[in-house]
Amino acid sequence: MEWAFREARSGELSSNLAAFVHYVRVEHGGLMTIGKHKDRYFKELLLEDPEYADWCTTVGAPGDPLRAFADYAARIRAAAG
Repeated sequence: MEWAFREARSGELSSNLAAFVHYVRVEHGGLMTIGKHKDRYFKELLLEDPEYADWCTTVGAPGDPLRAFADYAARIRAAAG
């Protein structure tokens, strides 16, 4: 999974693998590929450690997994109202 997400950022995936990465993003929000929560789905991570999303907003750079998680958390929180 980590490899597929990394390759997806480069845009060099086959259509089947791109579809699988899209499915994981839709179903689980994404996959953390770095740090202490490596290999955890965003959805699961937000439920178990919501403060991590807040921290990620302070250190994540655009396009990296920390920012992707922080952005996902912000969208979920906004939708929840």
